[in-house]
Amino acid sequence: MSEEDLARAFPVAVLLDLIGLPDDGRDQVLNWADGAFNAFGPDNERLRRSLPVHQDKFDYLASVVASDRLAPGSIGRGICEAVDRGEIERASCVSLLAALIDAGLDTTINAMSNVALLFSRHPEQWERLRADRIRIPAAFNEILRWESPVQVFARGVTADYDMDGVTLPAGSRVLLLYGSANRDERTWTDPEAFDVGRDASRHLAFGRGIHVCAGQGLARLEANALLAALADHVAHFETGEPERRLNNTVRGLSRLPTTVTPG
Repeated sequence: MSEEDLARAFPVAVLLDLIGLPDDGRDQVLNWADGAFNAFGPDNERLRRSLPVHQDKFDYLASVVASDRLAPGSIGRGICEAVDRGEIERASCVSLLAALIDAGLDTTINAMSNVALLFSRHPEQWERLRADRIRIPAAFNEILRWESPVQVFARGVTADYDMDGVTLPAGSRVLLLYGSANRDERTWTDPEAFDVGRDASRHLAFGRGIHVCAGQGLARLEANALLAALADHVAHFETGEPERRLNNTVRGLSRLPTTVTPG
């Protein structure tokens, strides 16, 4: 089994059915999501390569909306119906669909790909989780704390703000280091330890406040279902050498060969 067999296949199937996308174009969504997170980064070659990918995504979604090909009863069809009722501006329709694709795939995929890697390196934690399934939601929080899928994100300062004696002037840009905050020894006891019994609910992997991830509920449902199914059927994980994926914003794996022992 590889990372492609599980971490990528499961969220893609779930999310695209919820959005109601037709079959054509589904093979491009992972490339689109990867491009979106590259576009959030610095002005480098990865960002420049992502710009035409961005345009392809918007062109495809605009054609799907124009031809009324979103599945009845889907979230995507619901957005279009809200436009027809005047509740959402028509210009926002394609952008909302694009945001669902971008936010609903890469972060979830990268979080799930760490399941096998972390539990292969910490088999005692997997045994604890299998013995006490009520720990599953807490274990997912700990996975997100330990390996934050989104490591950094830039935000704009809307008003002068003093932080630890340093003034952040209005109009400036700041870089939020989510990955660093989730290992901050001032907040976490023994932050370098991976512990499924820890209360890691204060992690920042999904953001906070008005910038909290709108898709975190779906991500939690998917992860909890995946962990429960794996706990039912897998006694032990063995993983090969992980290959890191290069992206301007997201931290994840491009490949992780995995062997499981049934149990």
